[in-house]
Amino acid sequence: MSRASAQLRPEPAGTQAAPSPPSGLRPDRGRGPAPLWLCLGLPRLPLDASGAGRAEEEAGAVIGPDGRVVQATAPAAAAGVAPGLALNAALALCPGMRVQARDEAAERARLERLAAWAGAFTPLVSLEPPAALLLEVRGSLRLFGGLEALRLRLRRALARTGHAGFDAVAPTPLAALWLARAGDPEAVIELAALAGRLGGLSPRVTGWPPPVLEKLQSLGVATLADCLRLPRDGLARRLGPGPLADLDRALGRRPDPRTAFRLPPRYHAVVELGAETADTGLLARVAQGLFAELEGFLRACQRAVTRIEVQLRHLGRGPTLLQLGLAAPGLEAARFGALFVARLERMTLPAPVIALVVAAEPGEALVPARAGLFGDEQGGLAGLQLVERLRARLGREAVQGLML
Repeated sequence: MSRASAQLRPEPAGTQAAPSPPSGLRPDRGRGPAPLWLCLGLPRLPLDASGAGRAEEEAGAVIGPDGRVVQATAPAAAAGVAPGLALNAALALCPGMRVQARDEAAERARLERLAAWAGAFTPLVSLEPPAALLLEVRGSLRLFGGLEALRLRLRRALARTGHAGFDAVAPTPLAALWLARAGDPEAVIELAALAGRLGGLSPRVTGWPPPVLEKLQSLGVATLADCLRLPRDGLARRLGPGPLADLDRALGRRPDPRTAFRLPPRYHAVVELGAETADTGLLARVAQGLFAELEGFLRACQRAVTRIEVQLRHLGRGPTLLQLGLAAPGLEAARFGALFVARLERMTLPAPVIALVVAAEPGEALVPARAGLFGDEQGGLAGLQLVERLRARLGREAVQGLML
């Protein structure tokens, strides 16, 4: 199973997978169950991608090209800094606030990395820029023990990557996206229930252009149910065909094919820290989030690694290179993180770090776990981790293995 990726270098346009079957439409008898879509919204993506949210206890904000606030950290928001506020006004409310320019390319790269990570939960992941992923999860429910068990596991795994997210579930991808934007966590399983659930939402969740939303407001339309009550012909004449087509796709009346994201041949992630730092604890936390992404990527392509390349970038000088070598192929983020910390403890940084890069190439196929040195499956992993940590501290040639 080969699928897309982390700064992940995207596949050429001609190699994209075939679109998924029309979503929201119940397949004919004999074709299997209807699709079920989970939308994973990533509301903090601008902060995370810019590095402004690296230290949440600090006041910081991301500023767009128009000089207005896109997103602010909790301390800045508590001081009154809100999206849409001009930079001068924001600084007047929160003097000394750390400001970062919005980096849309970095946001896209993060979204792609997380799409690769999400491949551990389903083979069909679709990008929904600027800050959401769509996962078709019907076929994964049995594997993960049901919908709620899958959602819980997804949330815990996402937290390990260092990202904040919100998920919503519906039979069509557009309905799942709108519910996620509205912050509605209750899953909609049946197509027949969609109209009632979507009807109470504000038209703003659709992402329609401001002129369309302003026209709806002038008509007294406050919810999507109000839109659905309007005559279809009149709605199309006033708003154009786009909004009506969106409503039909969201309700499953019209096909909504999605292009599957495909994994790249290797994992490659670059994270800008927003400010120089020599804090090894912060570096370890950032690296651990990337290792969690890498684990999801490896699970998606059913491969393991024996070596990981880490670069610590500095201003005005060459990067510090670290090679993390495993005693045996693996994919566990905790294992990678322990090795990285052990290497950091042995070295003195030549300069503060401004960015961190993690790269790895999938190698051997995964194999079932074998009994370990102490008679259980975890014993084998514990023995390997001990060898790896000793090598990290004493040098690779100093430790070859364990023996009685």
